[in-house]
Amino acid sequence: MRHVPHCFIPSPWNGDVLRLSAETSRHLEQVLRLQPGDAVTYTDGAGTLGEGTWDGAALRRGDELDVPIPEREVTIAVAPPKGTDRQRFVVEKLAELGVARLVWLHARYGDANAPKPTKSLAWAVERSNSPAEP
Repeated sequence: MRHVPHCFIPSPWNGDVLRLSAETSRHLEQVLRLQPGDAVTYTDGAGTLGEGTWDGAALRRGDELDVPIPEREVTIAVAPPKGTDRQRFVVEKLAELGVARLVWLHARYGDANAPKPTKSLAWAVERSNSPAEP
């Protein structure tokens, strides 16, 4: 099974085509090397999740579903693991679980620095509401 990229696209969405930021378009085209017709999932970060196709310049909307927002917000506090890959893994998994807030702790005996808030947010937005990989 091939990896299906996931994009965050702020709402409101009008029409059958979703325009992407220049950075996201470049990533899909040049880094992931998507071809027209390849599958892409997308979310607005507010509960709407969709499956569409890349047309070479934008996303064509496909099937969409509204995911209910949990009634309770969960906050998790974690000492940052050593290594960016491990930190990203923590952020992605907590986003998949629907954790609303992550607090990086300063551990007395830990020597890892927490990632910048903008980096953590980018990882979470990228993974939030996306289908979990097997």
